[in-house]
Amino acid sequence: MKKAGTLTLVFVLYVFLTHPIYSQTDKGRLIISGNYNLDFSSSKRTFKSSVNSYEMEKDRSFEFSPFFGYTIIKNLSPGIKLDYEYSKSLIPNGLGDYNVNSSNSILFIPSVRYYVLDSKIKPYLQIGYGFGWQKLVQSYYQTSNLKHNNTLSEWEISGGVSYLINSNISIDFLLGYFSMTVFYKDAYANGGYNKWQNVINGPKASIGITLFL
Repeated sequence: MKKAGTLTLVFVLYVFLTHPIYSQTDKGRLIISGNYNLDFSSSKRTFKSSVNSYEMEKDRSFEFSPFFGYTIIKNLSPGIKLDYEYSKSLIPNGLGDYNVNSSNSILFIPSVRYYVLDSKIKPYLQIGYGFGWQKLVQSYYQTSNLKHNNTLSEWEISGGVSYLINSNISIDFLLGYFSMTVFYKDAYANGGYNKWQNVINGPKASIGITLFL
């Protein structure tokens, strides 16, 4: 009985791993991707001279971007991308403590992905535009935290390559360009608002895994 169970498991794995690998983007396939931004970092800046040295800043950041799509026709998959980013900066204040800036942001980006080629290596193009929110907290020595609830907008265009392991899994590399606008809105004591915005743009690279269901 145990031998029969083992043979069944081997057969299932064989079918899964050797299924034809060129039908992932046929009509009716569900696509789930999970990408990690290659800009992930944990760094420390230190000033050094012949006289002295001191710590200037510590930075940490992390970004994860899942994509959920559905192929409405062969190779064309509209869907939605979720961008989550966490960052934190610690800056020494000269009093034995740190000033801290930390932020959490999430963006919902309706996107379209289009694959080309029926081969083990499948290039694709992805474009999207969406909105989101950011919570920014600034902490200074012996003062209460300053909290900002900001809104975000972002557009992006990317080119990627999927390397197909089998009919259900690929390893992806994505390189693109994005432009994100952060809209700030702080309340005045008299009831008015101070509004301004920052624009952040540039290249972005990520690596991840895609499931074709």
